[in-house]
Amino acid sequence: MYKIFGVEAARNTLANEIMSTLEQQGISVSPRHILLLADAMTHSGEIKNVGRHGLTGEKKSVFAKAAYEETVKHLINAAAFGELDPMKGVTESILVGKQISLGTGIVKLAIKKEDLSKISRKNNQ
Repeated sequence: MYKIFGVEAARNTLANEIMSTLEQQGISVSPRHILLLADAMTHSGEIKNVGRHGLTGEKKSVFAKAAYEETVKHLINAAAFGELDPMKGVTESILVGKQISLGTGIVKLAIKKEDLSKISRKNNQ
């Protein structure tokens, strides 16, 4: 499909095949999730698998790679070579119990000390 009709046709075929396979197994998944997966697999213009030699293996984060496959290997290599993980992604944040910066977790609230003292004086009156 990819060689004859291009990446967009391959993306659509991937999405249809994934949906068909899941439906045959009695698993229901939102088509949006499947389309997102197909987009990720084809966004570079070529088809990439999801495994350690494809999308997951390309991640910069040690924890994101370790979460998928070969956990011990990734962690030992990271320790041996002094790799740093900025902990910016969803996967690694969930792994260590850190709030992810999406949805309600993206909001940062700040207040000036002066304003805080005004509020506390008002509440004490």
